[in-house]
Amino acid sequence: MSDIETLLLTMAQRIATLEQRLSRVERQEVVRLHQVTDNVASTSALTLTEGNIFIVSGSTTINHIETTDWYRGDIVHLLFDTNCAVAHQAGGTPANFLPVYLASGATTTFTSYNILSLMLEDTHWYQVPNDPQFNQGWGTVFPTSPAEGLQYYRTDREEWFYYDSSRSKWLSHSRYSDGAGWAGATGGATYLKRFNGMVMTATNGVYAIHDAVLIGFTWTSDTAAAFNYEVRRDGVAIATIPNGGLVDGGVMTLNVDINAPCNLSVYVSAGVTNPQVAMYWRRQAT
Repeated sequence: MSDIETLLLTMAQRIATLEQRLSRVERQEVVRLHQVTDNVASTSALTLTEGNIFIVSGSTTINHIETTDWYRGDIVHLLFDTNCAVAHQAGGTPANFLPVYLASGATTTFTSYNILSLMLEDTHWYQVPNDPQFNQGWGTVFPTSPAEGLQYYRTDREEWFYYDSSRSKWLSHSRYSDGAGWAGATGGATYLKRFNGMVMTATNGVYAIHDAVLIGFTWTSDTAAAFNYEVRRDGVAIATIPNGGLVDGGVMTLNVDINAPCNLSVYVSAGVTNPQVAMYWRRQAT
């Protein structure tokens, strides 16, 4: 079975889940579901035939999609077999066609094996907003102009990634964490001890083998005085987290690049009693 056939089989198994999430006015049109139409050539005004899964060939920019015999709430899935651009809210709409409204808000090029899911409403074919079952693809190059939450499997990294628009980065689905602490009073500024390990240093800590992004840090201690926690890369601070005088706290909006390979360690800027901390990161790829 080819890659594209495998992907189509997976789509057919998952379409029911998506349809349950999105209401449709004409439920009798459900006979369209699960039908695949091979090789619909890309054109400025794209005509859709029978079925609701379409393999789109060619690289002509798609500006409008036909509405004849389609109804409000109908859903179609376009699977691209080569790079193809889809315009966002193109003007000059022909009769019996409507423009496409993309989540990215701009003309977007979909690469091979990318899937674009659309729902027909009154004035547009609207992109189904980041449904994790369908906004997927795979390869060694991320899609251009990605929308928030778009998922992509990097075959060269052997990992699923999603696009985090708040950080403007592709991050791994998997979230990683490690921690450090100290039993009793530190007696001053110092590196903390890795859990079940030894005191961290500039050259001895959590060894990172992949580029990553530090996304969060949490702490607890018995010291209410204000001081800073530092996450250090090979002994150099890459993130400084003030405790604000709080014994417990955390932040999950960090956006700090971790360039691998390196040692990560945690340092406190002043004496603290019974500190326990955790740092969180996701793998990054470009």
